[in-house]
Amino acid sequence: MAVWPAGLQQRQFSPVKDRAQDGAIRTAMETGAPKSRKRFTAVVRDIDIPIVLNFADRATFDTFYNTTLSFGSTAFDWTDPDDDSTTVSFRFRNPVAWTKRGGEFQGIMNLEIIP
Repeated sequence: MAVWPAGLQQRQFSPVKDRAQDGAIRTAMETGAPKSRKRFTAVVRDIDIPIVLNFADRATFDTFYNTTLSFGSTAFDWTDPDDDSTTVSFRFRNPVAWTKRGGEFQGIMNLEIIP
């Protein structure tokens, strides 16, 4: 499995948004309280991580995304932003939309953590 490029910043920027998919399904009954049950055996977490790169790092990122990850279609290993020590598997939900400001590129990586 691919890993996050060592040359790129390892620390995520704040604020990181982290939300789990709804893992339960509710069914209304004709009478009484609704029933609830587990929807999946494992729940995917959606993570949005702001990122700022210079020109050289942007080129490294583009090679990683386009070539190594086949335009974001395959997963890669990186540090979980919850604890900064556990390695988990990520996959891009969509490409990064970059904003160029001076000599930097700013964007938000929309990722999902694969259980």
